[in-house]
Amino acid sequence: AGLWNNRLSFEIAYYNNRSDNQLVGMPLPGITGFSSISANLNAVVENSGWEISLRSVNIKREHFWWNTSFNLTVPRNRLVSFPDLKGSTYASKYEIGYPLSIYKLYKLNGVNTETGLFEFEDYNDDGIITSTDDRKFIADLTPRLYGNISNNLRFRNWNLDFLFQFVKKLGLNEYYNTEPPGTKYNQPVGVIDRWQTQGDQAFMQAYTSGSNYDAYLLHYKFRASDGVISDASFIRLKSLSVSYKFPFEKTGSENCVLYIQGQNLLTITKFKNGDPEQLTGFIPPVRRLSFGIRVEL
Repeated sequence: AGLWNNRLSFEIAYYNNRSDNQLVGMPLPGITGFSSISANLNAVVENSGWEISLRSVNIKREHFWWNTSFNLTVPRNRLVSFPDLKGSTYASKYEIGYPLSIYKLYKLNGVNTETGLFEFEDYNDDGIITSTDDRKFIADLTPRLYGNISNNLRFRNWNLDFLFQFVKKLGLNEYYNTEPPGTKYNQPVGVIDRWQTQGDQAFMQAYTSGSNYDAYLLHYKFRASDGVISDASFIRLKSLSVSYKFPFEKTGSENCVLYIQGQNLLTITKFKNGDPEQLTGFIPPVRRLSFGIRVEL
């Protein structure tokens, strides 16, 4: 829709798609010599969501022009059905009604103030924390929403463009894949908040070099718990450009522009484990600055 002679225009879209008969790699026992075999899986996956685009011309005058664009996506993904899921090799990976990208984790209840050891939720109340019965906490790391907002301002021969990117999601924090504190490995600074004597209330359990075997094993349960999940939402100044167009019409030059551009200049986030975007297999976005002169004859 467009309003007020298209000074304000917007588009709202909803999509819903279901796919079945998935072609996937079915895991095989290592004794076969192969890790998986391609096969059709009789599961149904649904992808749905909303996409919203908004564009406004805020000011439109002879020497000053300003417009804004806004985009928002709210995606959803869920496993609709999976015959005999509990009896398949995917039982520990998927859950009906949840996204495909979930993590099944232990629920961390904190550090016992008397023993100094991690404690986890015992879902079946049998007194033993096991992977089969107690990794029931579900964490979804796919973005809940994402989008961007961009602005373009032009005043006489000056031009300013900037774009902010935003994402709301969870991510694997700085404790993921760490070794037990007290062993000879680098550690995140957060492990300083540790249990030392009875009555201490701390985030991290007692240090161990391996002699305290219970603490050693419980750390690996901690690595598979919601203790390694944190808010990875962020706002990033993705791009910024400032340019000036020289009024050289009489010299025969059609266009002469001096510009400076920047990418990934600022990221606002509470996340501590490096880049909150966590692009697997890629280096984090690099901050870049460039400037130059563009002449068209």
